[in-house]
Amino acid sequence: RRDKADEVASQAVLFAVSDSAFVITDTSEFVCYLRIVGGGGEGDTLGFSERAGASDGIDPEFGETELPPKPGPGIFDARWELVGTNGSRSDVRDTAGLMQPRRSFFLGLQPGPGGYPMTLRWDPGELPAGRFFLTAAGAGGETTMTDMKTDSVLTLDDYIRMQDIVE
Repeated sequence: RRDKADEVASQAVLFAVSDSAFVITDTSEFVCYLRIVGGGGEGDTLGFSERAGASDGIDPEFGETELPPKPGPGIFDARWELVGTNGSRSDVRDTAGLMQPRRSFFLGLQPGPGGYPMTLRWDPGELPAGRFFLTAAGAGGETTMTDMKTDSVLTLDDYIRMQDIVE
């Protein structure tokens, strides 16, 4: 299923070609919010977006700040996993272009004392044109792939190894 998501996502390149030779400008700046609620009612809202000039790390100029280390088991936690950091509540990436026609955002979730299920909600209208898939891997090895443009809710019933949003 992951291969299908990669294939579909790789077809979603958004850009405008200017009148000048070899100049391509991406037009897909956006901000989308995930509202996450754990089985005990604890929750958080995380934002992911694309802005021209952002990096794959922490960009204070775009409002990203590094979180403290993840709390111990049994304490609710939701964060974007950014390589080389403790993560952030916001993940801002550079707009996709010819050299990087798609983006992946990696979400780390840890249930609180209420455990599962955990529910993720978003507004498909916050996403730009193109395709966005939320992929979640369960403890039993099963993988779910949710089309974020046609759905707005995903309920997770067990331990999740990894979640990512592929644009």
